[in-house]
Amino acid sequence: MKKTLLFIFAGMIAIVTVWQSYNSIPAKASAPQGMAATSASTSQITLIEGQVAQVFASSTSCVSRVISVGGFKNLWIMLTDSATLPSVNVGNLHAASTTVAYDAGVYGCGLWRIYNQSATTSIFTVTEFTGFR
Repeated sequence: MKKTLLFIFAGMIAIVTVWQSYNSIPAKASAPQGMAATSASTSQITLIEGQVAQVFASSTSCVSRVISVGGFKNLWIMLTDSATLPSVNVGNLHAASTTVAYDAGVYGCGLWRIYNQSATTSIFTVTEFTGFR
């Protein structure tokens, strides 16, 4: 009796596991695991102190967005289509001297703006990946 119940329970776990693997929902707008993203566009942007700039427009096909900041300059990033502008109080901090890849499956492909909080002019690089192979 115990072996029969154990066998039924193991069979149910196997069925649920197989069913989940076929019915999983992939992340939208991100490259599947193991696939290489292809570069669509790279830009270098210069911002003076306190300036806000749009760095990415809304897109339905982005896979990843990469922002590289050199030196000792922090940037504030607004990752939404909101009309609100990023500032020291609003947005996500992108630390100085870093390169961060923002996966579209997590952060989305909406309009992005950046605010330069440093007391000097900041130069940074943005790259948007749109396809994969």
